[in-house]
Amino acid sequence: MRFDGIDAAAGKVRDEARGLKDKYDKQAVLRGLLVQACAAFELYIRKAVESVLEYHEDNGDPIPEAVAKNNLYFTGRGFCLVHDGVGDRNLNFDEMALNISTCYSEEKHTILNKSAFTSFLGQCTHYSVEKTFKKIDIKDIWGEVARQKEIQKVLSAKAQKETAKLIEERMKEYLKIRNGIAHGDEGFESVTFDKFMDVLSFYRSLISSIEKVIRKRFAN
Repeated sequence: MRFDGIDAAAGKVRDEARGLKDKYDKQAVLRGLLVQACAAFELYIRKAVESVLEYHEDNGDPIPEAVAKNNLYFTGRGFCLVHDGVGDRNLNFDEMALNISTCYSEEKHTILNKSAFTSFLGQCTHYSVEKTFKKIDIKDIWGEVARQKEIQKVLSAKAQKETAKLIEERMKEYLKIRNGIAHGDEGFESVTFDKFMDVLSFYRSLISSIEKVIRKRFAN
C-alpha cells in the first residue's frame, strides 16, 4: 500500500495554506485527507488478508484447518445474502459456488472465497483486525507488530507491552476522529495539520510493521 498520493496532498495543503490563510478552507481538506488515510489502512488490511489466502492456495500444502473452516463459514454467510442483495460487498454467488467445490472434491488446486473473508470485516478496529487475522491462522498479530522497531519509533515506545497498548489507543482515537468527520458530529474538534501528519505517520508505520510480520511468517 502506497501513501504517495496522500503525502502529496498533505504537502499541497501545507504550502497553499501558508499563502492563503484567509481564503483557503484548510480544515475541509485536512478532514478529507484524514478520512482517506483511515480508508487506505482498511484497504491494506483487506488486501493483506487476500494475499495470505492466496499464499495458502498456491503453496501446495493442505489448507490449515482454521482457514478451511472459516472459508466455509464466510461462504455460508455470503450465500445468506442471495435474496437480500450483497450491497457494497464484493460477492459473486456463482463464483463462490465453484470455488467452494474445489475445497471438497478431487480438485488439485483449492480456491478460497477471499472476497467472503473480507466482505464482513467492517471497520478496522483493533479487535476486528486481530479477529480477522486469527481466522486466517495468524495468531497474536498485535503482539508481533509491537516488536517492530518502526512502529516503536513512531510511538516513542521501547517495550513490546507499551507499544501494543499505544497501538490500540491510537487506532481507537483515530477511528473516533474519522467517524466524527464522516458523520458530521457537531462540536467536533478541528483537525490540525500536525494531527493529520501524526495519523498518516502512524498508519504508514503500522502497515509497514504488519507487512514485515506477514512476510516473516510465510518466508519459508
